[in-house]
Amino acid sequence: MRKTILVYLIVGLVLVAGLYWLIRRGASPGNSPPLTPLATPLTSALPNPSPAVSTEARQIDVTGDEFSFDPTLINARVGENIRIVFTNAGRFPHNLVIEGVAQSQIIGSGESDAFEFVVPPVGEYSFLCSVPGHAAAGMKGVLKVE
Repeated sequence: MRKTILVYLIVGLVLVAGLYWLIRRGASPGNSPPLTPLATPLTSALPNPSPAVSTEARQIDVTGDEFSFDPTLINARVGENIRIVFTNAGRFPHNLVIEGVAQSQIIGSGESDAFEFVVPPVGEYSFLCSVPGHAAAGMKGVLKVE
């Protein structure tokens, strides 16, 4: 009975140590796990941000980390020029994709990326991180157009 408990204790400690090592390894810059490519690249389904967007675009700063965005709600008016500056405050690579509208690049920890677009027709447009598993873990929000 004592040997069984000792074996379970040792296996548990090895698993905890291994998990700790994996988490710490992912936290160091330049040592992120490779990204799994999407079956269908999102860029093929999205229009390119308009190069003719005015320099008077309203800037909205969005921060992403594990696993959320701040803010999770962006309000905009139809036809408005928007410039989103997305900053990755997390440890893992992230991006911001406004489905069917525009997107940032996938960026590493501490990096930022900006993109501009003209706000589409009235409605609600989901935004999310397209890195596999991140949206399911909570990295999503809404662009509400009035």
